[in-house]
Amino acid sequence: MNDGTQDPDVLASHLAAAHRALTVDLAELVVPEKAMRLRPPSAGGSGNLSEQDLAPLERWGIPNVEELGFTPEAGGTPVEEVGSPGDPFFRICVYWRWKIGVAGQGEVRGLQLEEWPDVFVNSSVDAFVETSWRWYHTWLEAKEMGWYIEVFDVLDEFLAFAARKDPRVERDERSLWKFVVRSMSG
Repeated sequence: MNDGTQDPDVLASHLAAAHRALTVDLAELVVPEKAMRLRPPSAGGSGNLSEQDLAPLERWGIPNVEELGFTPEAGGTPVEEVGSPGDPFFRICVYWRWKIGVAGQGEVRGLQLEEWPDVFVNSSVDAFVETSWRWYHTWLEAKEMGWYIEVFDVLDEFLAFAARKDPRVERDERSLWKFVVRSMSG
């Protein structure tokens, strides 16, 4: 985060942009040059997943932001994860310390890397795609705000959005979105 002194007008601008990231239509948030669009696997090879379940990955994509630790699957196609528990697990990206993928019923989960525990991400691909883009824009503003008390408000507002979009985010203590917000909150 930016540690410099923040002009009140600049801080207000960051706060307004962070609020916008949580309220505008998703179409206004997708940045084409940052969007990694993923093609659903061909019918029949995706277990219980339908092309409709995975359609938001192709339509909106997910942010490809190396600095954020968010790296979508190379080649733009979900990859079946070998050795994952249960039904097929289609890995769609690596985010921070987890392989993020879609389980057989459409739930998005994070499988551990580097001995971190598995995490719940979202109940659907749709919720994951939207929350990812909103996190990207919230993160951009929060990192520029510096260590002002307002940055914690911005992070809390993001987490409240994520819980409204998918109530399980709030209920599940091992929620990816809780982990990433806490990592920025110190």
